[in-house]
Amino acid sequence: MSKKIEEPIDINKIDKEIEQVESIETIESDLPFKESIEKERVALYERYVKQKRISNIIMLITVVLVIGCFILISQQNPALMITGYVLAGLVIVGMIVYYVLTRNKLPDATKTYIKFITTRFNAHNYDSPEFTDVKCDHDEKLELADFISDKVHLNPNQVTSRNVVRGKYNGHIFLCADAALYSGSGKTRNTQFVGKYLTIGNDLHFEGRIVLVSKLKEGAVDLPTAIDDLVKLNEDELFEIYGAEGVDYNAVLGKEFLSLIKKIVPAETLLNLVIVVWAGRTSIYASYSDPVMVLPFEKEFNAEAMDVFKKQQKELFSASVKLFEK
Repeated sequence: MSKKIEEPIDINKIDKEIEQVESIETIESDLPFKESIEKERVALYERYVKQKRISNIIMLITVVLVIGCFILISQQNPALMITGYVLAGLVIVGMIVYYVLTRNKLPDATKTYIKFITTRFNAHNYDSPEFTDVKCDHDEKLELADFISDKVHLNPNQVTSRNVVRGKYNGHIFLCADAALYSGSGKTRNTQFVGKYLTIGNDLHFEGRIVLVSKLKEGAVDLPTAIDDLVKLNEDELFEIYGAEGVDYNAVLGKEFLSLIKKIVPAETLLNLVIVVWAGRTSIYASYSDPVMVLPFEKEFNAEAMDVFKKQQKELFSASVKLFEK
């Protein structure tokens, strides 16, 4: 495991500067998926460590020179005072030159890296023939209104998102994005959801909504908080179904859809799964662990976790399109 860096690169900040809509297509590469990511990650990380080391050395030298300048300037000898002022000027000029020469190198390299791995992730995750017309808009951000209208979490007031992917699964339009949802502010700020947010239509016709919750036996996270108007309709403690009292969820959703969703069980990678079904729209809140949600930089890339998401995303869409067949 790599030693923790005290001042890591702000990847999220740099990620916001990448603006481009791109079609997601299969990438031909001489390296397997994991190795191609690791090659770029290691190169960037080593460059960061090297630049950090050089910066620390230069800072140490600068401090020593500044102390020397003060000592020389404080002397009564005019020659020493002039030498001190000249040396101070050279130190200032040297720092400015170093800053100008290096200020954009690492951020530019990081932008290139983020663009590369995002494109590589998407090409990997959407390489099945069921996915068509898939595009990623690096500049698009999700709207808070969509999360409020889902009525899964109570009073969210901020959403952050990236890697918004739109396309079709078996001809049905879908959206998938990395998202984090928050409520409150300051010390009362609360993280309501972090994971993959997916939406797809359906052909259902019924009143209200049905919420499905598949959770861990212990340490459940990102549980819905805006379902007090609903009642629990089944007896399962780990796969809960909520809706209006008296709703026949089997008749509305179909046993095939429910069976497929129930097979997607939270574990080490998928931490929680919440699905809200309205007439015409299905929204999926899939809470994933860091290996899926955090861009690899300091730690080795966990390709196995990404493969879990890839498999489960396809399973979620495969189940969801069953709601078009009713």
